[in-house]
Amino acid sequence: MDKLQWFKFSYADWRLGKIQRCPEITQARFINLCCLYWNKEGNLSYEDAEIEIDKSHLDTLISKKVVSSIDGVINISFLDEQLLEIQEVKNDKSKSGVIGNLKRWHPSIFKRFKDKEISLEDAIEESQTIADLSHTDSTPIADQSQTIAEKRREEEKRKDKKREDVNAFSFSKSLQGLGIEKSLVNDFIKNRKLKKLANTETAFKSLEEELKKSNLPINNLMTIIVSNGWGGYKNSWNLKQDSFNKTQQPTSVLTQTEIIR
Repeated sequence: MDKLQWFKFSYADWRLGKIQRCPEITQARFINLCCLYWNKEGNLSYEDAEIEIDKSHLDTLISKKVVSSIDGVINISFLDEQLLEIQEVKNDKSKSGVIGNLKRWHPSIFKRFKDKEISLEDAIEESQTIADLSHTDSTPIADQSQTIAEKRREEEKRKDKKREDVNAFSFSKSLQGLGIEKSLVNDFIKNRKLKKLANTETAFKSLEEELKKSNLPINNLMTIIVSNGWGGYKNSWNLKQDSFNKTQQPTSVLTQTEIIR
């Protein structure tokens, strides 16, 4: 830690503090203990403190609550406060330095951070990615930043499209949902493609309504539709049950469906 080579010492706190409860020799040993504690940046074990000022003086300081010992570690509160202040100042300087580097070397990332579009952590990560790419990619840094931003936008577009695809209407799945066998559905869709019929949700609903009007088994009905190459069906055609037990449809039925064939 880059810290001051000295620590703050208040005469008033000394004269009015708990240290005055201790013998003068212990007070002198306490100064030595503070210097060691500061030099070790607050990381001082009970054993090391005992070696420095002797056990009797150390235990006196602890009993008078001038210092404390928790789990074998010494704590001197007024020095801990100063060490914390130094660390906070160091962190602020480090943060300022990072932001300054972003502004200088990655202005586009800095602008997004300044506009609160991304956090400082994200900005640092993105700038580091660009730094890594610069070792293997001849693309200018500014262009690399733009490329990463474009890749992120493309990724968001792909995610949006995937969500849309999940919720999109499926003519095939809707037909299968009526209980029609998949092979019949595939053949029926081929018929519609040859006739250039759109597989829209509106077209499905119309077909579904006509299919449900029939009292015939839906797969039998779809078999005859597919066998005759039809792209749709109307219940008004009045197909007979025995028609589905024949390889071909009656001539009269075929005549009625010319518009769909």
